[in-house]
Amino acid sequence: MIPLLMPLVMLQKRQAGANMKLLPEASGPTFGVVGDEAQAPFRIAVVGESTAVGCGVATHDEGFAPALAQELAFSLDRPVA
Repeated sequence: MIPLLMPLVMLQKRQAGANMKLLPEASGPTFGVVGDEAQAPFRIAVVGESTAVGCGVATHDEGFAPALAQELAFSLDRPVA
């Protein structure tokens, strides 16, 4: 980094931190089974940051992990947990 730009970078960092809003995590259960539970489920683990924990949606049902589980259950024709 160019040393002359450091004051500008620090100012931008301070302004970004002051204007940033943290979104709450989604509510509701963080686990479950999608599909017919008569078969052994295909198990997945979603690891990550705000998208994985459901920031920006009201409940986990609206988040990334359930959508992934529904698509996998449909594609694999078996339950996903």
